[in-house]
Amino acid sequence: MTVDLNELRTRPIAELVDAARGYGIDNAAGLGKQDLVFEVARRQAGAGARGEGVLEILADGFGFLRWADASFQPGPDDVYVSPSQIRRFNLRTGDTIRGRVRAPKEGERYFALIKIEAVNGRSPDLERDKLLFDNLTPVLPDARLDLGGPDAPMAARLVDLICPLGRGQRVALVAPPRAGRTRLLQDIAEACSGDPGLHVMLVLVDERPEEVVTLRRSVPAEVLATTVEEPAARHLQVVDMAMERARRLVEQGRDVVVLLDSLTRLARAGNAAAPAGGRLLRGVIDASALYRVRRTFALGRRLEEGGSLTVIAAVHSDTGARIDEVVADELSGLANAVIRLDGTAASQELWPAIDAAASWSRSTERFLDAGESAGRKALRAQLSGEPTADLVALLARLQDSPDNGVLVEEVLRRSAPVSAGETTGPQGRRRLGTATA
Repeated sequence: MTVDLNELRTRPIAELVDAARGYGIDNAAGLGKQDLVFEVARRQAGAGARGEGVLEILADGFGFLRWADASFQPGPDDVYVSPSQIRRFNLRTGDTIRGRVRAPKEGERYFALIKIEAVNGRSPDLERDKLLFDNLTPVLPDARLDLGGPDAPMAARLVDLICPLGRGQRVALVAPPRAGRTRLLQDIAEACSGDPGLHVMLVLVDERPEEVVTLRRSVPAEVLATTVEEPAARHLQVVDMAMERARRLVEQGRDVVVLLDSLTRLARAGNAAAPAGGRLLRGVIDASALYRVRRTFALGRRLEEGGSLTVIAAVHSDTGARIDEVVADELSGLANAVIRLDGTAASQELWPAIDAAASWSRSTERFLDAGESAGRKALRAQLSGEPTADLVALLARLQDSPDNGVLVEEVLRRSAPVSAGETTGPQGRRRLGTATA
């Protein structure tokens, strides 16, 4: 019987331990899951094996198929891909490859790919001639990322209301400590998952292990993560692999959303992994580390030939750390949308703690119709500029409306000049966060 390596990986650890014991493997309970998969598969692969994974090409020219459910963690159950196969089929890091696999021979350490059956779900011959991501034409976003439907979480609806997003934008989520940035990314991922045309990836860097488990169980997206005990090089590797996988999907014309928590942690990891003696920018961050962060964020774009990569990335603020300030300053010019969280609102346990007046999105007229655009402008004109009061008023409106489309229509109907006695702004419209007469 042909062994499916991916099926083995889905088995509970206890089942793998029992199978390993059945093969007489000593100390099976003391092995990690990837070691168990390797040992069991090696003994079952007499009739051959199959596997599917995401390719990572190393500096020496060969590569390995890594497993997304292990966040591309290198391990003994990876599948070796030879340089000749990589050259023949024009394979690149991030390609998803499925094929026939053989068990390691004596003196070998890994399973080896012997026949490629599919690359990114298509014939390998068809994939060989596809256009590279870097050769495609970036254009302004012209399709909306709809977060305001009736089934969307309240936080995602608020983002859609005051900071509508387009497919292919670079969105900076600027967040002070304990303001709920990860929770907001989770809610945005949930809202995006309602669209079957989107591929959603949540990438967590240097995260607490219990948070990773919780998010994997609750977020309807592809979750890739590194935890606090892992080295800096591992944090860099998982982000690089995630972004390369996203690029390969976009090359197929797919719309991909990457939610990254966070660019600040990525910068710190790059700084820690940089060789000693490198050039420091502003005296605190290695130039190569900052370049990596800018390169990652800058991948967000809409492509004229089809497909888009939306990058929604958290950036830490108000931490008192100089390196965090430098990262935030450097990325400010790259973003074409900003969602800013408010520490005061968060301290009052208001959720989502979004500063509506300080959040913005560019070129929304390209992906909103005239009515949607006018309604949101009218709503923004009513903001008082006091984050907490605006937030309370906006949340009340959201709770009274089944979806954002209905709310925007209501705002348009009420945006005409009001009667005397009501509290208004300079344009004659009632202000959010103020009492009426």
